[in-house]
Amino acid sequence: MDFPSLQPQFRFPTLLLAVGVAGVLVLYGAAVWVAGLVGLAVVLGLSSLGTGLEFSPDLQRYRQYLELRRWRVGRWQSLPLVVGITLKYYSAVSKDSALGSSNKYAWKNPKGRHQELIVMLSQQRSATGIIMAHFSLDAVNDAIDFAHELADRFQVPVNQYLPTHLFQPLPAALGSSAGE
Repeated sequence: MDFPSLQPQFRFPTLLLAVGVAGVLVLYGAAVWVAGLVGLAVVLGLSSLGTGLEFSPDLQRYRQYLELRRWRVGRWQSLPLVVGITLKYYSAVSKDSALGSSNKYAWKNPKGRHQELIVMLSQQRSATGIIMAHFSLDAVNDAIDFAHELADRFQVPVNQYLPTHLFQPLPAALGSSAGE
């Protein structure tokens, strides 16, 4: 089971790095065409790098990996007992907010507040877990679906900790009673 977190793709900082490497080579006397080839190799190499989290088929081990083309490098670790999948709301106030972090009303300023939903593996006898994915607040349905897919795979329950002032619970399905 594989969860890529950074897909191989072209990124602008990669181009800047390649141009910088080529520029340094030219400054040190390399031919422009050689510097260009080295720069191209840097772009192609870095654009094909990816990272992710991978689980063994028996769900007993996991690794964070770095991938170049189809080769993956990472150290396998024993996976602690997973007792549930947690879907939770996370919010933090940035020091760069317009009101300043020392102001007691800084949390009300949406410009300085980071909010997201986190889906994580809850581990037995641990206050921390393994974060599997981050979702924007607009993607709550995707986060719920992802949490349930993980729960099915690990055969554990889903625990949702979503604030009611932001997320309204779904109404009961037609034909079902509250006592069922």
